[in-house]
Amino acid sequence: WDKALHMFSMMARIEVECSISVFGAAISAFQSGGQWEKALCLFSGMVQSELDLGTICCSAAISACGGGGEWEKSSQLVSLMAHKIVKLDTIIFNALISACEQKGKWENAAQLLR
Repeated sequence: WDKALHMFSMMARIEVECSISVFGAAISAFQSGGQWEKALCLFSGMVQSELDLGTICCSAAISACGGGGEWEKSSQLVSLMAHKIVKLDTIIFNALISACEQKGKWENAAQLLR
């Protein structure tokens, strides 16, 4: 994740326009490195910049929070996405259900299936 952060920062410094794929890769790198706070910060920047959120970035941010034990933040992200009119698909719900499961919140995951 450290190298991903360095490359992402370097792209910003030389004013390379980042695509949704670059954001998704960076969020996933943070997720893999257990850096849910950094993943959430980057995702929040996307929201504030009104960039197209996309399923991959959304599910990566949800998974990053879930991996960090922050199932409530994962749930909040899904609510934010619904508000931003992001299509909530099986990938996003799967990420949220996994986030709930990782913290033993199976009741919350079961409610999503209703």
